Amino acid sequence: MTESRATAKSTPRQSLFSFLVPAADKAEERAFREHYLQDDIKLLATVVLGALAFMVGLTVNDFSYMTEYPGLQLGVQIRVGFILLGGALLFALLKYRRAVVIDLCAGVYSSALAIGILVFHLNSDPGTVRIALISTFFIFAISLAFPTYALYSLLPALILIVGDSYILLTLGEHDQDKLMVILTLCMAMVFSTLTSAHLQRSRFNAFDAMRQVKTLTGMIPICASCKKIRDDDGFYQQIETYISEHSNAEFSHGICPDCSADLYGEDVER
Repeated sequence: MTESRATAKSTPRQSLFSFLVPAADKAEERAFREHYLQDDIKLLATVVLGALAFMVGLTVNDFSYMTEYPGLQLGVQIRVGFILLGGALLFALLKYRRAVVIDLCAGVYSSALAIGILVFHLNSDPGTVRIALISTFFIFAISLAFPTYALYSLLPALILIVGDSYILLTLGEHDQDKLMVILTLCMAMVFSTLTSAHLQRSRFNAFDAMRQVKTLTGMIPICASCKKIRDDDGFYQQIETYISEHSNAEFSHGICPDCSADLYGEDVER
């Protein structure tokens, strides 16, 4: 019994904006995310661990100055909260190991960081230049360091931009520099979003190219008489069909000299 099975090949998404969000084709999206799953988990875990180590270092350093500068207590409390949250998200990431957990952890942690930065800006009066530097770095960092779609970094970026705009426009004197800072943050969000989409498109194109490269390896069960090959489902297929489905080879048929002599005999000799 012979069964022919056609393998559907999806068309890669070429538009840059189509990589801001997950693909509409769930099967294609699942295969894409599963292909990079282990690498994405390692990258996100490394980013979270790096952020935790940085916060622990700052917290330990501030403890020695808390009696002299009581205002540092709020910053220490915020960082302790981030350390606990980061530890919980890191545990969930390493335990469940799923693409949706990666997106959830990245979105929750970056949104919490954005809120923490706003609380720091509200209570410490860091100045226009410092707000611009901290917020711009944060926007680019969450877009490029987290292995997720730009959709998941837009929310924390918007939270930070709206909050910083409120702080700059309502607190202190109104000047031209504050408007330039807000414009700079908006442009940083646009450019980081497009850059994130470009990285995702590059990753998908690499995945799609690897998916289309097929090789035959291992032991192949073949009938000793008719030369049909048994597939993974137990069905026997013509050797041409099997090789075509498992590689990029194509067949063109002809007759070798020995078979020509057997089939046509004297006609071939004449």
